[in-house]
Amino acid sequence: MGAQGNPPPFQGHRLATATKSPCEKVIRRDIARTYPEHEFFKEKDGLGQESLFNVIKAYSLHDREVGYCQGSGFIVGLLLMQMPEEEAFAVLVKIMEDYRMRDMFKPTMAELGLCMYQLENLVAEQLPDLNQHFQSQNFHTSMYASSWFLTLFTTALSLPMACRIMDVFLSEGMEIIFKVALAMLTLGKEELMSLDMEGMLKYFQKELPARAESDPEALMQLAYTMKYNAKKMKKLEKEYVVIKTKEQEEMAELKRLRQENKQLRHRCEMLEEESRALADRLVKGQVSRAEEEETTFVVQRELDVLRHTHLETTHQLALANEKIRSLSLMMEETQTSRQSSIEEITLKQEQLQQREEMIECLQEELVKVRLREAENDALIRDLRSRIHELEEDKKTLREITPDNSVAHLQEELIAVKLREAEANLSLKDLRHRVTELSNQWQRHLQEHKQEPVNSGEAHSTPKKLLLWNWRLKFK
Repeated sequence: MGAQGNPPPFQGHRLATATKSPCEKVIRRDIARTYPEHEFFKEKDGLGQESLFNVIKAYSLHDREVGYCQGSGFIVGLLLMQMPEEEAFAVLVKIMEDYRMRDMFKPTMAELGLCMYQLENLVAEQLPDLNQHFQSQNFHTSMYASSWFLTLFTTALSLPMACRIMDVFLSEGMEIIFKVALAMLTLGKEELMSLDMEGMLKYFQKELPARAESDPEALMQLAYTMKYNAKKMKKLEKEYVVIKTKEQEEMAELKRLRQENKQLRHRCEMLEEESRALADRLVKGQVSRAEEEETTFVVQRELDVLRHTHLETTHQLALANEKIRSLSLMMEETQTSRQSSIEEITLKQEQLQQREEMIECLQEELVKVRLREAENDALIRDLRSRIHELEEDKKTLREITPDNSVAHLQEELIAVKLREAEANLSLKDLRHRVTELSNQWQRHLQEHKQEPVNSGEAHSTPKKLLLWNWRLKFK
């Protein structure tokens, strides 16, 4: 058994609180749906839900083969209503290992299938009409009885009734579950015979439990009257094992045959593909052979033509070589001429660059001269304004001051007029220089149009020389 070798139940429960279970998320999800209306389990993350979580988690760690299965939470919840966590865990371990419930909750659920087979045979024997009706509606036993066996009627009946069945179950084992199941089917036989599959499902969910709860004592008395033959149940168990073994063998044989069939189909497809490939190769080979023969004939004719063409080409090649030699000589001459042309172009570019520099220099000097002319005009205006002021002052002084200060003012007026005369001369000189610059600019434009070539000027620096000459003139 998968649970053998584990620590004792109480010790296993204590160890579970410090160990993480792979089923924790599923357990947390399901405990909120376990007795949601009961006061002990109603509060989320309350004492009841935590106790339920601890016990289920402890068992999932205690028996890792079974782990956690939906339905076990209702059994644990019923136990926690009667006892503390440690005792509930111990009773759960006992129920699982000694009352066939461990095999019921294994991943294969083989024990549940056996119970369904045994119950179906009991129904066929004791309630043949109802069994025939179930078969006519294709209503399988697992559709209504699975939860009865997985939860021991804790989800189908009220808590007092479920507690009573649990007491008998702990005393007599799985026998009471079969008897209660037969008793409930007997109670609802008349109604079930008149319902279809959907109606029967609804009847098993609501009306049948309510009818059983209306008289719990009558249900238990009826359950005790149900026939249960342990030897026959063992015989049914052996039959079920044989049937399942045969089904497994048939499934294995069917799986093997399907695999072989798949392999044979694959092999047939491969052979057909090879056959098609061989046929294609044969046809292609015959076509290629005919094409090769035709190609050989064509190539032979082309070869004769090529031989004749080769002779002509050889003669033409000799003529072409001679022409190449003459062209090479012409290219050498052209290269020499091209080199001299490049030198001339380079020289002209340099001259053009020098002329552009001279133009820029003349433009700069012209701007400077015009600026000085504007400054002199402003100076003359200032001097004239000053003379006018002095003349006004002179008139005023003649009226106020004695004759000896008149001579002083006349001398000052003479000095101002001298300065005005010097400024006029300077302005005249500047205008003359502007005229000279304009004439030089016109001459430069005419020379630029004629494009004279002067090798001596090509290597001079006209901009620097022109600047130097103008500076000497203005000093």
